[in-house]
Amino acid sequence: MTADPDETIKQDADLYDKRAAEYGSDETDLEHAIPQEAEELYRQDLEDVLGPFSKYRSVLEVGAGNGVLTQLLKRWGCGEIVGTDISAGMLAIARKRLPDCRFEHVTSETDAGLFKPRSFDLVISRQLVCHLIDPITVFSIWKEWLKPGGQVAVIDGLWTRRDWGPPSSPAGALVNNRPLSCTQTWATVSYLLRRADLAVSAERFLPRVNTFAREHYAIGEGREPVFRYVVTATAPG
Repeated sequence: MTADPDETIKQDADLYDKRAAEYGSDETDLEHAIPQEAEELYRQDLEDVLGPFSKYRSVLEVGAGNGVLTQLLKRWGCGEIVGTDISAGMLAIARKRLPDCRFEHVTSETDAGLFKPRSFDLVISRQLVCHLIDPITVFSIWKEWLKPGGQVAVIDGLWTRRDWGPPSSPAGALVNNRPLSCTQTWATVSYLLRRADLAVSAERFLPRVNTFAREHYAIGEGREPVFRYVVTATAPG
């Protein structure tokens, strides 16, 4: 029997509600945190493909969590920022950190009516697409929310099943309902973005971020931690 997407999302939300206070706070945990000394590396790697963040006057961050990336987007010069997340606990922390930003709690990943069409210059996510249950529908909705010529930026990683934990664990069990959870290539993300009528413009590792990770962090066993990539795509003009 196929899992109910709404129930699956609720289980995911419960998991992250429990982790809200600590999420991203351990700077040695580079899966979730962005250490202060890596912030500039992220900016440089992302601006290589997106250009200066100051040109984006309306930004949607999907899966904003407790604001780990949101606070950097604001510092880097983005205009009005809206963040969404399924975890109310995460968003409560984000609102305290960033009272000038708007945050929306969502209970579905495919609620097209959440925003008006052509609302944003940039839709960005970090470590979100590996959690999606229906990525092609989500990407199609993002396209509708983008202004003509607007950009999508997907930041994620080349995770293995082992990275999620034992299959019997709460996090490890999530893999079975998420088609992008364990892919060892960004090609699947790019393919689905194209299927959503978005024109892929860049596909690459984050070289500075991954060099930092290689020097400071090991993920898995005996495997180089080149786990951060970005795929960008453009909405029809």
